[in-house]
Amino acid sequence: MLRSHRLLATVALAAGLSAAPTFAADADSPAHRLFEDYFERQLQLNPLLATFIGDHRYDDKLTNNISPEHIAIALDVDRKALENAQKLAAGQLSDADRLSVEILIHDLRASIEGAKFPGELAPINQFQSLPTLMPVLGSGSSAQPFATAADYDRFLERMRDYIVWSDQAIVNMRKGLAQNLTYPRVLMAKVLPQLKDLIVADPETSLFYTPLKKFPDDVAATDRTRLQATYRDAITKEINPAYQRLHDFIRDEYLKGARTQVGWSNVPNGRAWYA
Repeated sequence: MLRSHRLLATVALAAGLSAAPTFAADADSPAHRLFEDYFERQLQLNPLLATFIGDHRYDDKLTNNISPEHIAIALDVDRKALENAQKLAAGQLSDADRLSVEILIHDLRASIEGAKFPGELAPINQFQSLPTLMPVLGSGSSAQPFATAADYDRFLERMRDYIVWSDQAIVNMRKGLAQNLTYPRVLMAKVLPQLKDLIVADPETSLFYTPLKKFPDDVAATDRTRLQATYRDAITKEINPAYQRLHDFIRDEYLKGARTQVGWSNVPNGRAWYA
């Protein structure tokens, strides 16, 4: 979720994990430990972000971050981090640590306040779409590594997590329809061809099969044969059907009920949400 990206960036800066010396906490300070702990928890909650920053411990995972259970856990993590940050701010801190902690407090408060607005009920649009990001990752042209046989297996596990996310998106968007919380119909109509292009009759023409066409030298012949068969089967029996379900839901149900107005002020509590 967008708020996770912002907080992760804040904590990375404060913990000195990127080039921002102004915000770097003292390496052995309680503030530094707070940032490190929170940063690690965010990577566990958002394993896709971990992959994009080069941390490959969670390449086989994709959390269902639009489910009620995950949202509750993430909010609890933010609340506990805010409580700990406020306790630190009340004590003695170096100037650098105080600035870092105050920035984190500001962003945590904004994140917790923003959780009042159910963005998870509108998880897909034509600009930001996990369904269209996954084939980019799966093509081997992005952050997801395909250097070893284990890497191929890890991505397939991640795709199975994505299928859970995709089916959750249908549940959430149906709730959004009931609450008049949708993206405009004119925009969501553009999602249909994006999804349709990913559903192919021949699994070997799928973007998800691209890394299977040219293996790294380190992947043994027996693994190549196994992985090619496994991916063909997964594309045909799991991935294509998941994309078809999402496509058909948007075509047959969502577009009929999606709002025709384009302003965010037209969704429930939209003006406060936009502000």
